[in-house]
Amino acid sequence: MDNKQLKVLLIEGQQQAAEEIDAEERLNRFRLNFVKFIQTFAQKEHPLVIFLDDIQWADSSSLHLLENLFTSNQSRYLMVIYAVRHNEINKEHPVYQFIEQMEQQDILAHNIVLESIELEDTAELLKDTFKRDFKEIYNLAKSVHLKTKGNPFYIKQFIKNLINQSLITFDFDKTQWVWDIKKIHSMSYTDNTAHYMIEVIQKLPPKMIELLKMASCIGLKFDLKTLALVNKMELKPTAGHLNMAIREGLITPINEAFGFNTDTFDEYNFTYKFLHDNIHQAFYSLIPDKDKKEIHLNIGKIIEENTSEQTIKDHLFSIVGQKNRAIEIVHDKNELLKLAKQNLEAGKRAKEKAAYSCTGIFSIGIKLTDRNIVDRKLPTKI
Repeated sequence: MDNKQLKVLLIEGQQQAAEEIDAEERLNRFRLNFVKFIQTFAQKEHPLVIFLDDIQWADSSSLHLLENLFTSNQSRYLMVIYAVRHNEINKEHPVYQFIEQMEQQDILAHNIVLESIELEDTAELLKDTFKRDFKEIYNLAKSVHLKTKGNPFYIKQFIKNLINQSLITFDFDKTQWVWDIKKIHSMSYTDNTAHYMIEVIQKLPPKMIELLKMASCIGLKFDLKTLALVNKMELKPTAGHLNMAIREGLITPINEAFGFNTDTFDEYNFTYKFLHDNIHQAFYSLIPDKDKKEIHLNIGKIIEENTSEQTIKDHLFSIVGQKNRAIEIVHDKNELLKLAKQNLEAGKRAKEKAAYSCTGIFSIGIKLTDRNIVDRKLPTKI
């Protein structure tokens, strides 16, 4: 029994074996139990607030689960706040349809559109940051606001860039922050976040850039051991570069990956995530399109080759996800057949875990068998 199983046992107690039922009933049971689980924490004495970020990335099964939670008559004393980037979804997007459907339900809901902040807000932010009077900060605020279009993420990164270039410094004699407003005014700017982030990234050490480019191919989240393997590096120097990236505000540790003890490398696999999806996309955009498929295929093979038979199922979705992004450059019949089988197995595991939005995985596997370059057919029963 591992630590996760032990924790669940301590929370829930010993559970009886679940009755074997068909897939549809299993899905209904899962949704019902999910609502009951949430309701355990949402009580009149202590209401529950859940925040879900970037739901434009949610799959259909997750959206169905949320819909069931919102519309269940058992859901009480619960507030769900979700953030969505409307510029990334259209009317055909599942999240757009989900939001419209929820607005038609008898649910108390408020839609808050977050616009870019005004010049006065930018000035107030900088006034609090640098502890200077409004009149002293105003010219700086105008320049920052112009170059960032009032985007809070832009503002943070731009100010950090100004400090790194010593255009904003701390005067220890005067015990206050000072800046070179003429040079700041003359700095170029861009309307595109990704392009702006690339300008910031290019000032980083080359090794860190290469490391985080590979990390962006692994995904928004990545782990230390996989990244080290992909880059053919030892764990310790890889972790050292990642700690620098944490200090630069590019990534953040998901577990205790900062201030680590080097003796624990073999015992733990530290995980990280890019601090913002714009940062992730900026690093990914630095890789030439012609190289991306080869990199994804290589990552999939590396994960597969360095995973034991006992734990291969735990990494199956990562392996399949990487290889599927490189299908066009895979021409070996045996490799294609193997990938088709892996898609089939991943789809089955998704169904077993009640992750029912697995149609895409099955579809890819079927297309692989229909390319007329695979000699044998896979079993069609799923």
